[in-house]
Amino acid sequence: MKHIFTFIFSGLLLVFSQTARGQGGLIISEVADPGDEYTGRFIELYNAGTDPVDFDAQTYYLSRQSNGGSTWGEVQLTGSVAPGATYLAGGSAFSSFYGFAPDLETGILTGNGDDAYVLFRDGDHTTGTLVDILGVVDVDGTGEPWEYLDSRAVRLEGVTDPSPVWTAAEWEILPAGVADCDPGTHQVSPGDDPSPDSSDFFLSVVSDTVDYGQVAEVAVEAGALTSEDGIIAYQFDLTYDPAVLEYADGSVAGTLAAGGTLAINDQSAGTLSELYAFCTAYRERFPAYHSFQHPGC
Repeated sequence: MKHIFTFIFSGLLLVFSQTARGQGGLIISEVADPGDEYTGRFIELYNAGTDPVDFDAQTYYLSRQSNGGSTWGEVQLTGSVAPGATYLAGGSAFSSFYGFAPDLETGILTGNGDDAYVLFRDGDHTTGTLVDILGVVDVDGTGEPWEYLDSRAVRLEGVTDPSPVWTAAEWEILPAGVADCDPGTHQVSPGDDPSPDSSDFFLSVVSDTVDYGQVAEVAVEAGALTSEDGIIAYQFDLTYDPAVLEYADGSVAGTLAAGGTLAINDQSAGTLSELYAFCTAYRERFPAYHSFQHPGC
């Protein structure tokens, strides 16, 4: 005879690699127009991707449209920016205010709150593709929600993808002086969803039956995962009825997960607390096998 049983998963926890940033890309992370010193202006870019951005291999321009009109100021970016790192464009007085040199010194940073700043790829504002923006092209920012006069406009830490359309929900704009600005410190916070949420993934039991008197192997699989997600471990509780089944063993031998470490705590009757950890990012599916048997066999 067969006995039908149900596993219940609870407390699923995915552990993210500290270096993983998801897909992401190069974004404008801060625009500063300090109210007490206009020469302290700067633009901060952040690489939210997993690969370096080499400006010798990929052409980027940082551009400023003056008052929504026909006048543009722009500069081609040079150097590179590593994953999870910032890139700073500042004026000639930048180092005197902030104590270190910017990655790029430029004279285009004359935006006084009503000028849009735009990141273009593969060309300038006439030939390139608009990648990311603070403001709206062809619109004077005076009185607009994106106006940053005497303020700092900071991209929220959960934002990892560039956007060709300014979105208010992605920014915080606060009055600021030089002392309030922190160029080069933008970081993605794990709590703000730079990496995939656990609800994006699933854990499933392949079979829900055990023949009476027989030992049954039950495969637990994790799916919808790729190496780009940066997952390096999973942890969850698996519960069952100890009056019907008893736990015998768990293993990842012979599976795609064989290279990692499986730890199972079965000290609490009816509950398995499982942790699987590995050195490199999660592959798409990592099954683990658990043996159960009817207590009477």
